[in-house]
Amino acid sequence: MASSFLRKLLGACWFVMTVLMASCSVPLPNSIAGGITVANHQSSLPDPGAQFTDQAKHALGLALREAGISQSERVGVEHVLLGLLGINEGGARPVLESLGVSIDDLISETKAAVAVGHGSPPDLPLTPEVKEAFEASIREAQLLHSTHLGTEHILLGLLGGTNGVSTILERRGVNLALARAEVIRQAGH
Repeated sequence: MASSFLRKLLGACWFVMTVLMASCSVPLPNSIAGGITVANHQSSLPDPGAQFTDQAKHALGLALREAGISQSERVGVEHVLLGLLGINEGGARPVLESLGVSIDDLISETKAAVAVGHGSPPDLPLTPEVKEAFEASIREAQLLHSTHLGTEHILLGLLGGTNGVSTILERRGVNLALARAEVIRQAGH
């Protein structure tokens, strides 16, 4: 299971960095957490990110961009949430809106929680909280019998941990149980 998770995580990171290199001017890292270079995995992964929906791939790209904009030394859970909120379609944003969350207020509060760094290193790692959230996202997708990992599953993964994002969302009345119920309702299960 751990190697399957690592393979999915590496695939997602590789895809995100590939998309960003092609679509934005933010300086991009040469490698991901653990000193594993992207180039080493391009040929070893059959279809990087294939298990993620297009919206989730885009959201992860936006998260990396947010980390670059704030000159962070790592990609944190706040960057991931900002990436999710940057996607109008997909599961995460409609779930939060259905639960009465003001997206504009949430973006402002989340951006205020992001520490401004002193410049992104060439190897931009993921925080342990992000790794934990991705692992929880995969479990949520499996629990909901989804064949792909969507923005809604990433949101559930963020809510499943004890981190700054789960605290921000809980202050707004959103917890894992409520969000999961809304994901199920919106999916028509």
